[in-house]
Amino acid sequence: MTCDGILTFWIYFFLILSVLLNEFRLIKAGRPNELHIGGIFPIAGKGGWQGGQACMPAARLALDDVNKETNLLPGFRLILHSNDSEVN
Repeated sequence: MTCDGILTFWIYFFLILSVLLNEFRLIKAGRPNELHIGGIFPIAGKGGWQGGQACMPAARLALDDVNKETNLLPGFRLILHSNDSEVN
């Protein structure tokens, strides 16, 4: 193995080790990993679907229910990012 190959190996080794140790520290500290979910809901606009206004609150309630149940996704917390599609 050349000197460059050995150096590259150790750089990758310490990079992977630091990532793994950081993940272990976060899990051990009890800080959940965040799963981000995006949703586009038809809330405003003309001719849109009438039920669109109910979709976003329902999605938020569903995510709240999943986040409250610690046995469903242990170590994770769901986060909803929503936007209005403004159907016209």
